[in-house]
Amino acid sequence: MFLQFVCLFLTATAMAQLYARVRLLTLRASWIWAWPAFSVLCAITTADTLDWQVSPALRSAMSFLGATMLLAPLISVLGSRRPGNRAWPWFVVLPMIVVLQWPGVSQLLSSSGRDPVQIGGPAAAGVIAVLLMGYGNYFGTRNTLAAGLISAAVILLMLPVTPGCQSFAHWHRAAPVPVCLAVLLSWRHQKSLEQLPRRSAREAGNRLWLMFRDSFGIVWSKRVLDRVNLFSDRENWPVLLTLDGFTDKVVSLEVRGKSADFGSVDRSAADPDDAFQRPLEILCWILRRFAATEWLRDHLGPFFPESELVTASALDESMRSSL
Repeated sequence: MFLQFVCLFLTATAMAQLYARVRLLTLRASWIWAWPAFSVLCAITTADTLDWQVSPALRSAMSFLGATMLLAPLISVLGSRRPGNRAWPWFVVLPMIVVLQWPGVSQLLSSSGRDPVQIGGPAAAGVIAVLLMGYGNYFGTRNTLAAGLISAAVILLMLPVTPGCQSFAHWHRAAPVPVCLAVLLSWRHQKSLEQLPRRSAREAGNRLWLMFRDSFGIVWSKRVLDRVNLFSDRENWPVLLTLDGFTDKVVSLEVRGKSADFGSVDRSAADPDDAFQRPLEILCWILRRFAATEWLRDHLGPFFPESELVTASALDESMRSSL
């Protein structure tokens, strides 16, 4: 049990460190949702370690609650675009927790707290479906393993309440370990991305894009990517945005197996940084639905496009009021 307490301590430390990296992002809501899940894990570990006189019904209910709460940060990310991010926790995340918890709560009420919680197939399938949505959002990013570890923790916490898994019910005590590893991996990936070079506008833009992609996941990355490439096609940029960053349009079209009038691509700009000014401006303009201007400026450095389109104060005021 000593290992579990060490993992909880490391998790709390890493989560505190991550706040500095999400405070200017709409991901702050996911960071907030992570703390109730962490608190439930602390309660479960403490009860098991100190051998508190907790009824089997309450122990199983706490394990089920921990599994459900671990889903909240993953699902919160899916509603992180402003201005809808304000309503998402109250109209999606909180109702999701209530719906998933209702089978366990109804069993506790019907048995007056005497019988352990045992959820049926439909309730377990609901948890798995939500888990797949949350994990799938990060599949293919640098946080794939971290999301997988969180998924493993959810499955461990589901064992005590899943019929046919009673012989493995004690495995739920190991849940703090994958959670700790997931948070530490996420923190390490953020640190490694911050160390990527930005010697040119392309490098700075790619670094910003990778930080957004790995933080917000594939769902929002694909939406932003499609918006940016609409401008690329309309304004005939020499580059396209892919999930791995900016790439030359000729290379992208050849990879797709499509034909194009390569002579129509404007290659007249002598300075490559000038050629990237407009793509960075549009990318920052779209990302301001997810991040404050200060965050964009910090990560782009001298290549931040100081245009009114990007630096207008309206969205930043909305960000401050939502934090």
